[in-house]
Amino acid sequence: MSFDGLMLHHIIQEYQNIIVPSKIEGVFFELPDRFIFHVYHAQKYQLVIDLNAQGNKIFYESKRLKPTSNHPFLNSLKKYLSKASIQAIKQHRTDRVLIFDIKTFDAFDGVQTLTLIFEAMGKHANLILVKDHMIVDAYKKVVSMTHRSVYPNIPYQFFPS
Repeated sequence: MSFDGLMLHHIIQEYQNIIVPSKIEGVFFELPDRFIFHVYHAQKYQLVIDLNAQGNKIFYESKRLKPTSNHPFLNSLKKYLSKASIQAIKQHRTDRVLIFDIKTFDAFDGVQTLTLIFEAMGKHANLILVKDHMIVDAYKKVVSMTHRSVYPNIPYQFFPS
């Protein structure tokens, strides 16, 4: 089944009751394009974000695996999101964009709010970490003079609707 804005709206309704608020215990990567977040809220879950171009998706399950693959973006996710808590899940308009509001604690800056954005746009699917409307890091980095750029230390913009 194709992933559209209406389906995403219903997924958010379900996740509000199951995952929010929850603590991120660990972040892992599994080939080919799957990020796995171990979260805890009344029960331990595995939140999976699959960025595969053939069928990107998001789902949760109760079995716990620790994949051993590595990716450069995984290091940023571990650095910023380990021991953080998911505060809210929302959707950008009716687009296939899922936004996670995440609170974390930094020893120097104190409590910080980060945003993890999952853009489920087929072959252009991306996972982007944003702080104060600036991109911290992204799974797929894109630099373009004529289109939207996704690269660290530039302002984040949503896809044009």
